[in-house]
Amino acid sequence: MTTTTIKRLLTLTTLATLAFAFSMATPRSAQAGAWTLEEGTIWSKAAFLYLRSSTVFANSDDERFGLDGCSDGVGNPVTIRAGDRRPYDCTTGGTFQVAAIYWDTYFGITDELDLTLQIPIVLHTQFHNDSGLHGTDGGLGDLRFGAQYRLLLEPVVLSAYADVKAPTGSFTTNEAVPPLGQGQWDITWKMLIGRSFGRFYAGADVGFRLRFTNPDTNIDVGDEILVNIEGGMRIWRFISFQTGADLLWGFESQEDGAPASRPRQWVLHVRGSLAAAFNAHIGMELGLRWPVAGEGWPADPVFGIAIIGKTPRLWDLGGG
Repeated sequence: MTTTTIKRLLTLTTLATLAFAFSMATPRSAQAGAWTLEEGTIWSKAAFLYLRSSTVFANSDDERFGLDGCSDGVGNPVTIRAGDRRPYDCTTGGTFQVAAIYWDTYFGITDELDLTLQIPIVLHTQFHNDSGLHGTDGGLGDLRFGAQYRLLLEPVVLSAYADVKAPTGSFTTNEAVPPLGQGQWDITWKMLIGRSFGRFYAGADVGFRLRFTNPDTNIDVGDEILVNIEGGMRIWRFISFQTGADLLWGFESQEDGAPASRPRQWVLHVRGSLAAAFNAHIGMELGLRWPVAGEGWPADPVFGIAIIGKTPRLWDLGGG
């Protein structure tokens, strides 16, 4: 496996944990998805996420050019097709682990407008394989700054969302060191819709992510389309459950000066979480995110546990 391939797969694993942090359910069902916070309140979640990845979804290049050393476990050679789950490398294996805390905060500036901030802190990330490659790292990841504006409250809740991802996490081309970020700026736009039905709610959103060139690799990273559907319910007093599915479809990327584009990457996840609200201001959540199909993406689940808090009303811009 080439250095470039290893770096690409490890960077995607970091992205997988990032996506999970945005998708876990919360006990604040009135503010989930398209809903915004009450003016003057702050909502925050600190999520501990863990992923151990030893397989990846094969991409179109894997199918086109083939992979050496791939077998069915008893020595019989197998042909790898795009979308198959395969080891990072069929001869040297490879395992990637990451433990991280993602701290998401929403500020209810007005009843219609939230400002958002995500701070990822990678506690430990490690990659090793049978050829002796071994690397570890930890530190700050890529920060995200965003805003969400509620356009409608009835008959459905409709909101517009945008965020900017800054490449604050360390990105290196050193083969042995797992990256803490993706190395380039991103801008994301989404439209969100939702509706509540008593103790139930349902929602969906569609978005587009513009991804800029990575200056360290000179790769024009492929843009992405984001689709999400979700639903949840309060199952008993302060206990709630959420489930959903989300699709990330990446366009082909282009390396500066290369004659051909790089294979697209896409992934479909299903997820579920169980949350407990201890009172109006403190809650806890357990979640699981499972990749069911994809190409060029880590094929292992992410586990998470989170502490969630919401403040009383702290300000009133309207003077009411």
